[in-house]
Amino acid sequence: MNAIDLPEANLGAADQARALFGGDEPGSRDDLLSQGFLRDMAKTKRAVPDPQLWPSELERLPLTNGRFRIDRRTVFEIAHRAVATPEDQWSAAQLHTAVVIWGAHPGMPMTRALKPLQSPDAPKNLAAALRLVRGEGPSSAYRALIKRPRGSLNLPHLGASYFTKFLYFAGWDSKPLLGQPLIMDDLVIKSLVALTGETWTDESPVDYIRYLDLARDLAHEAGTSEDVVERQLWRSNEGELAD
Repeated sequence: MNAIDLPEANLGAADQARALFGGDEPGSRDDLLSQGFLRDMAKTKRAVPDPQLWPSELERLPLTNGRFRIDRRTVFEIAHRAVATPEDQWSAAQLHTAVVIWGAHPGMPMTRALKPLQSPDAPKNLAAALRLVRGEGPSSAYRALIKRPRGSLNLPHLGASYFTKFLYFAGWDSKPLLGQPLIMDDLVIKSLVALTGETWTDESPVDYIRYLDLARDLAHEAGTSEDVVERQLWRSNEGELAD
């Protein structure tokens, strides 16, 4: 998928949707849920700072030459368990482990991305963030996790690229009228800049809500879901990832 290259800015939502999808069908959500990556089981387990952070669902994934494939569907299964077992102090943190394993750039070490889980506050703060995104919506949860100004649930080394992944899986479809929580990482931001001709930054609650509103409008125009829009924004710069 080539990066978005528009000849003019300030397009309406209908034109932006056509530019984003290039006139093609957006694709099914089932296809979206199959988006995944191969990981080395032994290396991945060694990178996780505490065995209690390891999601048991990953043990059921088939291994090929010591590698397993984790996709969005698997991460949602872990999220559903975390939602259903609020008494389990580790379940939300295990969801974040799965988010990192799924979301780390292929070919890149995930040790840095797992550093927030070294904090003793990680289990309780992530459990609170899960409750918040499902109870009050993505805006409140985003503000609670942000680095600057430091949110009430912020964890050291946890940036928006990963905590928006956590909010997406933890909060999807729980408060749709407040906006669907979506992933907003560097590749998505780069595509938003190209698509809109506007400035977008990470660690900005205003830009995050603006993005959720735009994704809702683009999804409506394209006849798809907001996370299919997010994936298409990501795919526009997918070639920048290491193999």
